[in-house]
Amino acid sequence: KITGRTLVLPPDQPMYLLGHGAEGAKNFDTYFNLTRAKQVMNIISMEEFIEKEGTQLLELSRDEQKTLLPIAHLCTFQAGDNPRHCDHISTILREKGMQPDMEASRHCLVFDEDVLQSGSNETLSADAQRRANRFCKGRTINYYTQ
Repeated sequence: KITGRTLVLPPDQPMYLLGHGAEGAKNFDTYFNLTRAKQVMNIISMEEFIEKEGTQLLELSRDEQKTLLPIAHLCTFQAGDNPRHCDHISTILREKGMQPDMEASRHCLVFDEDVLQSGSNETLSADAQRRANRFCKGRTINYYTQ
């Protein structure tokens, strides 16, 4: 809750080699205990996000929002004419959302409380800089500042 941002969890969906179709769909709660995370950060489901922010932040029409809500709850990767295909959500988020030009293989995003509060990494201690360099292993370091 420090950053004021909200983590939006992806829809329930089949995980590779762990099931197929709607009956094989899993959510993050299946693998991660989010109880502790919810104490320190805002977390909502994709369905809640589309419901709350679809018409404003994503500028969806009411019809688009209504079509996406069931997919935001549960999506699948079944080929063919699949109205619940996960790509429907991904396409909307890519088209309407903001995606920074970052790749995990080239960039490293570091959340440091001092940098967040000061808005600059110039006040970072030498020890914190060493830890960030060691963690990022040669990737470009980007500090979260807003």
